[in-house]
Amino acid sequence: MQADTTPQEVLNRYLTLSRSGVESDFLECYREDSFLIMPSGVRRGLDGIRACYRQLNQELPNAHYTYKAVIVAGRRFP
Repeated sequence: MQADTTPQEVLNRYLTLSRSGVESDFLECYREDSFLIMPSGVRRGLDGIRACYRQLNQELPNAHYTYKAVIVAGRRFP
């Protein structure tokens, strides 16, 4: 991402990559200090997020998601 990337641009990139079905694309949006809050618990770091991605793809193969509401707030990312 560029130095003046907005939160909306980050989200748009994530949504595009998350729909690709490619694990490396999905993980591109995360860093080692990232975490996901899931019904089953919090997944921390790239290894935890990778495990979550694999589990969801195993449980829900070929799932397609529709985002009914997207709310973005915040500052530009350095």
